[in-house]
Amino acid sequence: MPATRPNPPGPRHQASPGEAALIRAGWALVADHTDRLAANTFARLFTTNPAARDLFAVDMAGQRRRLIDAVRAVVAAADQPARLRQHLADVGRGCATLGAHPEQVHAAGAALLWALADTAGPAWTPPICAAWCATVGRAVAELHAAASAAGCWPATVVAHRRIGDDTATFTVQPDRPYPYRAGQHAALRLLRPGYDVWRPMSIASAPRTSGRLTFWARTVPGGLMSPALVAHLRAGDRLLLGPPLGHNLVVDRRFTGGLVLVAGGIGAAAIRGVLEQVARWDHPPSVRAYLGVGGPGDAALLANLEGVARVLRDVRAVTGVAAGDSQGFPGGLVGQVAQAAAAAEARRVDQRGVPEILGGRQHVLLAGPRRMVTHATRCFAELGVPAERIHTDGACIAGGPAYACTLAP
Repeated sequence: MPATRPNPPGPRHQASPGEAALIRAGWALVADHTDRLAANTFARLFTTNPAARDLFAVDMAGQRRRLIDAVRAVVAAADQPARLRQHLADVGRGCATLGAHPEQVHAAGAALLWALADTAGPAWTPPICAAWCATVGRAVAELHAAASAAGCWPATVVAHRRIGDDTATFTVQPDRPYPYRAGQHAALRLLRPGYDVWRPMSIASAPRTSGRLTFWARTVPGGLMSPALVAHLRAGDRLLLGPPLGHNLVVDRRFTGGLVLVAGGIGAAAIRGVLEQVARWDHPPSVRAYLGVGGPGDAALLANLEGVARVLRDVRAVTGVAAGDSQGFPGGLVGQVAQAAAAAEARRVDQRGVPEILGGRQHVLLAGPRRMVTHATRCFAELGVPAERIHTDGACIAGGPAYACTLAP
């Protein structure tokens, strides 16, 4: 088997076109065997660095998905250094919230290279191996830099409100200004005995002059953090915030063509933050928002979204869509939120009979559980929306039902 040690070039080194082609050729050898690749990577990591096992939960299914999502992102941006650095900076800050040491990050890179070669077999040629070693070396350097720069923000809970049995909203006041943008998420850790874990969650508010941030949470059966956040959190409790993460759902004034926002359940937290930000603009774009509703908690979140949306001048609809196929909500839409949103947009046509979402410059923002976001991406792509105008949060895609975004185990 070829040597699989990450090369140590500096983080600003750029892959050549030939190297990028070899990266993609190598990925093609293992793309149909990602379950094996992820399992082999962690098995190798825990064998060579046993202390790294303590960084992760017992159930590794979610972490294996996140590993493959991260590798796919590296492959996609192999010849786009700015995009790759931004992605790796987010991953590096996530490593910092896990408490990973630099040598563990390097050991993870070496484990990935070993697993790639083992999964690909004899087709893993020396040129492919060399290209991947160089790329992983740069990735490790970027992760080190981002993890070293990451810090924590102590914060105090100033408000908490239960919504039904399984949902809550809460607001925190950081001890010092928290430098985030609407649409991002933050890793959160309770400062209580027995809660030595980080859970990233979407921020359901845009930056405010008060510095306060609002989050939404939902209980997951058997979860550790979610029951505490929903049922036991109180004003005055202390917690830590990791650095802000994610850029795909961040909007700015270049989004003049309009926004179509689609969210599933608790995933609407990120969408709410975007709405709050856009509402402050002097000339906000047109906005249409769709929220998948599955129960009383989701209905209350929908009402919260509607309250924010009313201040916008050209909001066409904030529509609740049943999570299943048997229940209808305002707007006459029934069924999965992804299908319903895409169908509603297909019916909005201009004078030529072309859907407005295709003739204009609208951007689609998707937030929610993995299956919903994946389905919505496919629905809007089939409608003809260009890929560059469909924005999904990678952490959101990797997440489970408890939070809008999940990064750490």
